[in-house]
Amino acid sequence: MSTYVFRKLASETDRPWAVYKIDPAGESTLVEQFETAPEAKRWIDVLRFDQEDTVSEGAAQA
Repeated sequence: MSTYVFRKLASETDRPWAVYKIDPAGESTLVEQFETAPEAKRWIDVLRFDQEDTVSEGAAQA
């Protein structure tokens, strides 16, 4: 399963916070950029909640 993290970009931009997907091999991919850290964290929290629901539904159907 992949992990998602948010980091501040070094470059000057109007959306300096970025969410990266880290795959099991350790490779990172830029997924989305945000104006603030709370926006980036909220995006990850929503994604995590959606993944937990999917896992729970899959377990209930098994």
